[in-house]
Amino acid sequence: MSSTILRTSPEPDANPSTTDFSKSEPAVIHRERIVLSEIARLVAERADSEAKIQATFTKSDGTADEEYRKAREGLVEKFATLNRETRAADEKRRRLVTETSIQGQTQAKHEFGSASRKIAAEFDSIRETAKYEHTKAKNQATADNDSALKRATRDHAEAVRPIHENARIGDEIRNRLSTLAAVYQKKFDVNPQAPPPTRETYSKFEKPDDDPLLPRGGRLRSSNSAGW
Repeated sequence: MSSTILRTSPEPDANPSTTDFSKSEPAVIHRERIVLSEIARLVAERADSEAKIQATFTKSDGTADEEYRKAREGLVEKFATLNRETRAADEKRRRLVTETSIQGQTQAKHEFGSASRKIAAEFDSIRETAKYEHTKAKNQATADNDSALKRATRDHAEAVRPIHENARIGDEIRNRLSTLAAVYQKKFDVNPQAPPPTRETYSKFEKPDDDPLLPRGGRLRSSNSAGW
């Protein structure tokens, strides 16, 4: 308010020589008047400066508020944009992970099913092959056993045929001898019982060579040795 009063008061003359009191006033009062005039001028300049500063501050404050508002709106919009982009990217990654998981699960199920079918087919093939090999080996073993049994039977029959033949010949000889013994018994009154065995002695001969049977026995031994 004091600045307004000082601004509306009449401006003193800058040159003290033009005033009416310059001649009649003392020098001290004159200097005081000059000082007061200078103070009033400085106060007026200060009021003008304060008004300009206030206007500048108000303008700068408004400009700063506007810039702050624009910057804030820009940041809010940027944050919203980044938030939307981040959400979209996150949803895209989630969908990608889900789709990849579903595809991997489907692929794993397909591979598992294919592997299971392949294993089952290989198992059936191996089982059928094993059955065939077992049947073939069994039939071969049976055939070999039958063949070996037949061969053994044939070999046994061939081996025992001479024995049976000799037994038959022996039986025929015994039968003929029995018949002959019966005939001789009736005809010559021969005792059918064999005499008891006696020990042979050559003490009755002075020389064993004088025995007429020895040459014959020697010839028999010679002939037997030659035959065997």
